[in-house]
Amino acid sequence: MRFFKIIVLFCLIISKLQPVYAEDSFKNRIDTVKPLSIFCHYFEIKRTTFNTPISFTQYIDSVLFHENLSAEERNQLILFKNLYRESEDDFLLLIDSILDLDIISNDLLVAINYFNTYVYNEDNMPVENAALAISCDTGDEYPAGSLYNNIWCNHIPNPYPPELTENDSLITIRICEDTVDFFMPVQESRVTSRYGWRNGRMHQGIDLGVGYSMPIYNTFSGVVRFAKFYQGYGRLVIVRHNNGMETYYAHLCRIRVKVGQKVNAGEVLGLAGNSGASDGTHLHFEIRYKGVPINPAHLISFTENKLLFNEIVLLKVKSNFFVYNENAILYTVQRGDYLNKIAREYGITVNRLCEVNDMSRNQTLRVGQILRILM
Repeated sequence: MRFFKIIVLFCLIISKLQPVYAEDSFKNRIDTVKPLSIFCHYFEIKRTTFNTPISFTQYIDSVLFHENLSAEERNQLILFKNLYRESEDDFLLLIDSILDLDIISNDLLVAINYFNTYVYNEDNMPVENAALAISCDTGDEYPAGSLYNNIWCNHIPNPYPPELTENDSLITIRICEDTVDFFMPVQESRVTSRYGWRNGRMHQGIDLGVGYSMPIYNTFSGVVRFAKFYQGYGRLVIVRHNNGMETYYAHLCRIRVKVGQKVNAGEVLGLAGNSGASDGTHLHFEIRYKGVPINPAHLISFTENKLLFNEIVLLKVKSNFFVYNENAILYTVQRGDYLNKIAREYGITVNRLCEVNDMSRNQTLRVGQILRILM
């Protein structure tokens, strides 16, 4: 670390004493560098120089018609220049679109690789904490705007502050009016990893086994809020629904929708894949309300492929929501209670009691804790 700081300090001193200008520096090296080196060289100068005198497109223009460049090299530089003008969303759509081609130009792949590395990873990535506020007076274009204080962000998956739920206590949510507005996210799948604690970390969704490149469907009608690659989620699509719930579809290999697009239940959002932090092809599926995760198995039966309830109740417990149906049987833990005792009293197994309450068999019960006996 100390050596690194010395090197950085040295570079800063040199840059102050002898400013490097992109155009002059290139002219001194034009006989030896190739377009990829030109591309990297510009961004290296930009990182180590306080004042870069020309923009990237001006830099390309200044060298584009140099006599030592071949036609192939000129075409590659033009490709870099055109890619730089694209918005981030358009750039991601370009990456997706080339996967439809039978033969992909090596130059195009290399250009996209360097463009992603040197531009979006350092220069054009949006500020993580920035949330785009949209007026939701009509409630048509951006669902549940008033519930979210008009926060509509397509830069990060969960931009919502804890204060968003601080006044919530008991909420009744109408999931959908009829079965037409519901569709299983994956057809003929099986649960490969459940919601809850896993390897010492909270797994905030359900993993569904599915074949690579199989279609992933929208579960409820809504509007796409997020559609791009994001860290461990990989290629991720988030849809916000009219009731305020949001559904997450992660680890996709392809994204078929755009931010702001209205999607009905059953529309294809993307194709299953293995992007992000994933050990194999599957769909990571989440349901959230105001950014707080809810166990999807409390709403959907993934064994019978059906919606369990048309309406649910959310009870705010600390920073989480306790989910149940109006016909559910609930039990409040008393002093001296333990899982076997409660299970015997209601004629269910301990495993079933743990499953519907997202807990393990060795978890300690708290006096006053609410348990679901029947969802």
